[in-house]
Amino acid sequence: MKKIGETFVSELLAAGLLGLPFAWGEDGAFQFDERMTPEQIDQVEAVYAAHDPTKKLPADPM
Repeated sequence: MKKIGETFVSELLAAGLLGLPFAWGEDGAFQFDERMTPEQIDQVEAVYAAHDPTKKLPADPM
């Protein structure tokens, strides 16, 4: 497992997965609700596999 960095939420949002019934820990451990389909779980795991935990969010210009 790899840690989850600060861009993970925006990556889930871009993939249309934010709001599904699952949770994650900072260490990359997931808990999927029984209502999630195998396809949805695969999609979340694919976002995690592509995730770079060292990537930073853009600085706020304000």
